[in-house]
Amino acid sequence: MTAKIQTTGNKLPRIRVTGPRLPRVDPAEVAAALGAEPGGEGRAGQPAAMTLYALRAEMMHRLVSHGGRPRVEGTDQRVKIPISDQDCHALESLATSLAAKGFTPSAGQVASVLLNMALQTVGTSADDPSLVARIAQQLDPPAPAHR
Repeated sequence: MTAKIQTTGNKLPRIRVTGPRLPRVDPAEVAAALGAEPGGEGRAGQPAAMTLYALRAEMMHRLVSHGGRPRVEGTDQRVKIPISDQDCHALESLATSLAAKGFTPSAGQVASVLLNMALQTVGTSADDPSLVARIAQQLDPPAPAHR
């Protein structure tokens, strides 16, 4: 039979780390140290478990709390971005799947990190005409319906 131990002393003060954050380790340095080679392009469609793990790790790295709701570090503006109901449900589902004990990102926080990661990817290949054409095609407004 086990009995729960009840402490009666004062609670110890919370430990807060006030030192500077350590710099992130560059993945290229790790790859070079391990002798790794690039694995090629990712597949379209459902993201793999490692992709979701990488997104979750990035979310945990970027979310900081100063006493209130954690926010994505480095964000300065709150903007409204029109999205479809389908995309909204996908973001909510993704946020739920990324949640862990003590870590519950919102759909907006997930969208912020995904947008930032996508912009970094696009930034490295912004000179690619096919990419610019695909983005322009998505932005092209549909022809108005005539009655």
